[in-house]
Amino acid sequence: MLPLTNHSIIEGKDLSIMCNATPGNPSKSMFFWTKDPTFRQNGSTLQLPKIKRNSSGSYRCTVENSYSIGGKGSDKKDMTIVVFCKY
Repeated sequence: MLPLTNHSIIEGKDLSIMCNATPGNPSKSMFFWTKDPTFRQNGSTLQLPKIKRNSSGSYRCTVENSYSIGGKGSDKKDMTIVVFCKY
């Protein structure tokens, strides 16, 4: 998985961050983003439209790949988003 970069953004802007990984074997991978026990977003792209200050924090991108013998491989990368007040 490629490294993620921390981001700073002004409140009210749209933020979109792509999580990239080298395909495994089999090449079908599942991506999801988490922030805390209540936030989960599926897909390789984190979409935070009209971001709010309470969206600041540490986000984790996880990629999982299942293989034929019932096992699962995974990798995780963390990054931080800081949201500044627009005033």
